[in-house]
Amino acid sequence: FGGGELKDETFAEDREKLETWYQNHGYRDMQVAGFEVVPGSDPKRVTLKVTLTEGRPYTFGTTRWEGARTLDSTFLARTWKDRKAVAYDKSRVEKARGDVLGEYAEHGLLYVDMEPEESVRDSVVDLVFHVREGSPSFVRRVTILGNKGTREHVLRRAVSEPSTLDP
Repeated sequence: FGGGELKDETFAEDREKLETWYQNHGYRDMQVAGFEVVPGSDPKRVTLKVTLTEGRPYTFGTTRWEGARTLDSTFLARTWKDRKAVAYDKSRVEKARGDVLGEYAEHGLLYVDMEPEESVRDSVVDLVFHVREGSPSFVRRVTILGNKGTREHVLRRAVSEPSTLDP
């Protein structure tokens, strides 16, 4: 590897990256216990010793959605393909959460709170996505600027038509 400086602020970033990598590969409880800089045989060389505790490997168990009234259950099933005994992956939980929040926004529900709750039994993590849907959002006014090629009434008609995504 190339040369460089040891900076304390990069240790915090490296700790977070290590924990994230392990949590995305089944080790939900992984923690970095510490960093130690060990002098090398040459004054220009050092060794960075990282002490960590992996914990046990986890897999996904059952998954439920509670409070999701607007979205179709088949969409939720596609978003979270329920494959039991797959290694726990924190990024997969966050991706599913983001995908569902995006779909709610497409349906005009911008104020949705969704928290995944994890319950652990042995080495299996069961998930419950708790969804609290807010009120639908509506567009009050549309301002069209810089239009040169299309008549304004055509644009307004297109904007005022109900979305094909509306339930």
